[in-house]
Amino acid sequence: GNLVLYDSIIDGGIIDGWQEVMLSYIEQDVVAFSTKNDGNNFVAITDGGYIYYSTDKGATWKQGFSAPTLYWVAVASNNDYFIATGVDNAGDSTQIYYSSNGETWKKATTPLINKNLSEILSNGQNFLAVKELQGDEVGKGAVMYYSTDNTGEKWLPSKIPSSVRGIKLAAGGNGIYICMMQNDTTNISLYISTDNGENWTALNVGSGSEVWHYVYSNGSSFIVVGLQDNLINNAMYFSPDGVNWNNVSNESSTIPLADLGDLQIVS
Repeated sequence: GNLVLYDSIIDGGIIDGWQEVMLSYIEQDVVAFSTKNDGNNFVAITDGGYIYYSTDKGATWKQGFSAPTLYWVAVASNNDYFIATGVDNAGDSTQIYYSSNGETWKKATTPLINKNLSEILSNGQNFLAVKELQGDEVGKGAVMYYSTDNTGEKWLPSKIPSSVRGIKLAAGGNGIYICMMQNDTTNISLYISTDNGENWTALNVGSGSEVWHYVYSNGSSFIVVGLQDNLINNAMYFSPDGVNWNNVSNESSTIPLADLGDLQIVS
C-alpha cells in the first residue's frame, strides 16, 4: 500500500499531536520519504520512476524528476543534498542520483553496482549506501559504497574487512558510521568508520558475549540493542559520540526486544 506522511503539532516545544500531510499532488504510490534537517524540504520517491518534492513541509508537492527505466528503492538527505538509489528495469544495476533542491537531479559517478542498495544514510559529512542482507541472503556477501563528499556526486566501494559476509544495519552521525556486520553465520559484530565509510574497524562494546540486533543514531548519539546472558536479557548501550559507550541495559529490561526495533533517539 501507499505510505502516509504525518507532521507533528508542536505546543510549547512538546509534540501535542499529529496531522496527515496532503499527498494528493502525488499520483503514484510512494516508496519512501526523506527531509532535509531544516524540516521544510521533502522528497518522495514513487513507483514508476518519479520523484516529487515539497518546499513547504509537505503541504504541496511538485514532480521534480522522472526516470521511467528505474525503480526507486531508497532516499536520504543531509543539510544540503538529497540522494536516491534506483534499480533499472532489468535488475542489472543500481544507479545513484543526487539533488540540492529535489527538483533537478543528476546521475552520480559510481562503479558498476550490480546489487540493490537498500539503504542510504548520512553521518553529516557524506553519504553511505549499503545492501542490507535479509533472510536467505545473509552470509552471501557485503556491499557498501561511500560518497567522496557531502553532495553524493562521486562514490567508491568501502574497504570492508575480508571476514565480513553480510551487513545487517547501519547508522550515521557525528561524522562517523557504525554498522552491524556478519562475520559468519552466528557472529554479528559492530564496526566503526571514522573516515566517512572508507575503512572499518571492529568496535568493542559490552562484554563481547552480546548478540546485537539493532543500531540507531539521531545524527549525534548512538544506541545499540541486542540480547545478553544466553539470550535471556536485553543488552543496550548508549554513546554520545560513537566512541565512548555506557551500559543502559537496565533501562530496557522490561521492554520486549521486538519492540525495541522501532526505537528512536529523540534527545
